Amino acid sequence: MRGIITPRGVRDSAQAALADLEGDVDAKLRLDGDGEPHKPHEPFGRALRAKYFSHEPGWIPLNHGSYGAAPHPVLSRMRALQDQCNLSADRFMKLEYEPLLVEARGRVADLVGCDTDDVVFVTNATMGINTVLRGLTTEWKKGDRLLYLPTSIYNACERTLQYIVDTHPHVELSLLPVPLTYPLSHASLVAQVAAAIDAANSDGTGRTVRLALIDAISASPGVVVPWPQLVATLRERGVLSLVDAAHELGQTPRIALRETDPDFWVSNVHKWGLAPRTVAALYVAKRWQHLVHSIPIGFSYKQREFNPDGDAHWTREFNWSGTIDWSPVLSVTAALDFRRDVLGGEQRIYDYCHALALEGGALVADVLGTKVLENERVEDGELTACMVNVELPLPRPSTYTASSLSSLTSFWIARLSALKTFAPIYTHDDRFWTRLSAQVYVDLDDFRKGAQVLDSVCDEIRRREF
Repeated sequence: MRGIITPRGVRDSAQAALADLEGDVDAKLRLDGDGEPHKPHEPFGRALRAKYFSHEPGWIPLNHGSYGAAPHPVLSRMRALQDQCNLSADRFMKLEYEPLLVEARGRVADLVGCDTDDVVFVTNATMGINTVLRGLTTEWKKGDRLLYLPTSIYNACERTLQYIVDTHPHVELSLLPVPLTYPLSHASLVAQVAAAIDAANSDGTGRTVRLALIDAISASPGVVVPWPQLVATLRERGVLSLVDAAHELGQTPRIALRETDPDFWVSNVHKWGLAPRTVAALYVAKRWQHLVHSIPIGFSYKQREFNPDGDAHWTREFNWSGTIDWSPVLSVTAALDFRRDVLGGEQRIYDYCHALALEGGALVADVLGTKVLENERVEDGELTACMVNVELPLPRPSTYTASSLSSLTSFWIARLSALKTFAPIYTHDDRFWTRLSAQVYVDLDDFRKGAQVLDSVCDEIRRREF
């Protein structure tokens, strides 16, 4: 850190201690929780779960999408880093953590296809969305509209947009919701957004769409959104693109940010990337880096000028904005190593999880006597990545009172948890749906058992036992 001079002997001792600790960590990474060596390209399914993950015995894990799960070797790396810090917090904070942080940023940058200095870490995707929107304070013009997709937006992100409107009364911002109904072809989705922008920009009020907050893979319903095409459409109309990619890193095998060129993009790494909770990657295009600052503001803050080639100082603000536990962030490299060396890489992971989502979703729909939320024609684009949405055999949500809906949701959470599984329930197009996550530690039998639980709980709800 600037202003701190470290004697050479102290630096040498720190480096020696770090090498010893890294040797211990490397040894742990070569073993699973039972002390057995890794096999290259481990077989997926329940055996992988027993060997590498910490789920409660008997638990049917069908909700990876909400909170993720880190494997034993990655958790070992995290705990080793915590031990390393506790041996000498001064040495760790002043000498050791920052090179590891830069390495982790570089690994993520390689994965998502951008420069190392275009990506920083934040605690979660919601923090990333907040960081971007608050950084744009000086960019808003009177009457600007902020577009979003209310059908699928994460509630905290919608609330953040409302906060931006509420705290900028002097520029009279407003929200422009574009509701969607799935199943919906990718082309139709893009066309609806384009039409909404064109109509808003030509309504005679002089108010224009300035920014659009869009999903990469939405949460509820958990569907693939054609965000690269949306970004291109937004760019053509002079609209800033903020991509909430909370579910994308680790679920999409190829992310190419240089090619797609969004203005802003943020994804959790602790969800589908198998890193410890919590860490997310925030990408900011070089043209906007001068505006984006850490939350909270730290001692590296400074006002910066526009530079089309980027601003290296912006990453420094995120390197330190206050004391935190760096171990989940620095364990990202171990998570990516595990995905490559043990699981066989992004494409192998995706191929298994995607196929399982399709087959598992069809199985669950068959047991429930319902359907999967998916486009029928290949040319319309696929909605399913590694999360699949299945309709629940329940009366229409519109037939319930608000109080009954609240009671139903509480019953759903408690009852499924008691039966050792969970899958979120949500409403869309006046139907109840559930979202099921396929993951490398899940197999078709998990979907089969989960379907039986869902069928039983739906039967209890139909009998009004909640």
